[in-house]
Amino acid sequence: MSDLAPVPKPRVVTTLATIGIIQGIASVSCGGLGLLGNAASIAAGHSVISPAANEPRPMLIVGVVESLVWLILSIALIWASAAALSLKPWARRMLMPWSVIAILFFIVQFSIQAVWIGPHAMQVSGQSGHPAGAMARPIMLCVGVAMLIALCALPACFLTMWQSKAVIAAFESREN
Repeated sequence: MSDLAPVPKPRVVTTLATIGIIQGIASVSCGGLGLLGNAASIAAGHSVISPAANEPRPMLIVGVVESLVWLILSIALIWASAAALSLKPWARRMLMPWSVIAILFFIVQFSIQAVWIGPHAMQVSGQSGHPAGAMARPIMLCVGVAMLIALCALPACFLTMWQSKAVIAAFESREN
C-alpha cells in the first residue's frame, strides 16, 4: 500500500462494476446455451436450434467460435468487475483492453450477422424476394445496429469514465 490514505471509491466504479457482473452473468448463460446448441448442431450435422434454417457447416462453426469467444469475454468481465468492486488495480488494467477487444468482437459479430447469416436466413425462409422480406431486411439491420450500440455501451463506459483522475487515483491508491 502507498503511504497515503486510500482514495474513496468513486460511484462510477461501483456502478459499472455492478453492471459488468450482471451483464457477465447474463452473457455466460446465453453464451453457454449458444455454445451447447451450436456444438450439438455440428455433432448432428444440421442445426438442432432451428432445423428449418438448414445452416451450412461453416455457419455452425462460426456460431461455436462466436459463442466460445463471448463466453470467455463474459467470464473475464465477471472476474474483473468483481475485483473492481474492491479496487484491485489489476481489474482496471484488465478491463481497459477487455473493452477494446469486446467492442471489436461485437463489430465483427454484427458484420458476420448482417452480411452472411441474416441474408442466408432470409433466403432459406423464402422471404428474400417477397415484399415482406424486403421490408424485414432494413428492420433487421436497425435492430442489429441497436443491439451493437447496446452491447458496446458498457465497454465504452469503461474506456471513457474510468480514465478520470478520480478513478485512476482510487485504483492506484490500492497498489501494493
